[in-house]
Amino acid sequence: MTNVNHTDPSEAETKELTYPVHSTLNDVGVDPTTDPDNTQIAKPNNYRLPNWLAADWRLNDTLDGLIPTDTYYAQVSNEARVENMTDIQRKGMREAALEDYGQIRQETTKASNGKTTTIDHPSAIDSLVSSYQEVIDNCTSQEVFQVMSSVGNMVTMFLADRAIQEIRINNTDLSGHDETPEWFKVTLDKKREASAQAGKWMDVHKQLWTYVSYNKEPRYYTNYAVTQRLRNLGNYLFTQHVYSDMERATVSDMKKFVDAKYQC
Repeated sequence: MTNVNHTDPSEAETKELTYPVHSTLNDVGVDPTTDPDNTQIAKPNNYRLPNWLAADWRLNDTLDGLIPTDTYYAQVSNEARVENMTDIQRKGMREAALEDYGQIRQETTKASNGKTTTIDHPSAIDSLVSSYQEVIDNCTSQEVFQVMSSVGNMVTMFLADRAIQEIRINNTDLSGHDETPEWFKVTLDKKREASAQAGKWMDVHKQLWTYVSYNKEPRYYTNYAVTQRLRNLGNYLFTQHVYSDMERATVSDMKKFVDAKYQC
C-alpha cells in the first residue's frame, strides 16, 4: 500500500499579510479633508486641445480619442452629398478624373534592332469597367448587387475624403500668411486627388449601372462613409498629436488626467 502524507491546513506555515510601504502614482488620491469639493480633480473638459484642433474636434467621453464637433460633422456631411454640389464642382471632379485616369496609356518598347514600337493601353477607367463587366458576367443576380454595392462604396469613400479636404480649405484663414503654407498646398493636392478618385469610380459605377440594366440614376448615400473617415482621422490626430502631448506632460499634469479619466 502506498503511504500518502496528509497535511492539516491549520498546521501550514503562514505569513502575516502586509501592505506595501512604497507608493506609486496610481496610489495617489485626493485628500477629502483638504479638498471637500474635489476641486483638485480635473474634469474632462479641463483638458484643452490645441487651438487648431479645438475648432473641429473634441475629446470623447473616455478621453482616449477625438470625435468631430456637431458643426464640423454637419459641414463635412453636407459637402459630401452629390446633390449639394454645384455644377462647377461636378465638372471639376469629372475633369480631374479624365485627366488622371481617362487617358489612353502608351507603352514604348525598343527592339534589338533599335526600332521602337508604341502600344496603346486602355485608360484606367476603361480597364476597370472591362474587369468588372467580366466579373458581373460570371455572377448571380444577388452577387451582382454586392459587386455594384462595393463599387458604389468606393465612390462614397472618396466623396467623403474630398469633403474633408474641402471643408478644411474653406475653414482656413490665410490672412496672416505672406505666402501659402506648405501644409495648405498639401491639402489642396489631397482634395484634387480625392476629387479625381471620386470622379473615376463614379464614372465606372455609372457605366456598370447601365451594363446591368438598373433603372433610374445611381444615388450615393455618404453618411456612413463620412462617419468612418472622420473616425479614422480622429484616431490618427489623437495618436499623433494629443496623446504625444500627454506623454510629455509633467507628473502633476498626468495625475490630473488620470483623475479625470477614472474618477469623474
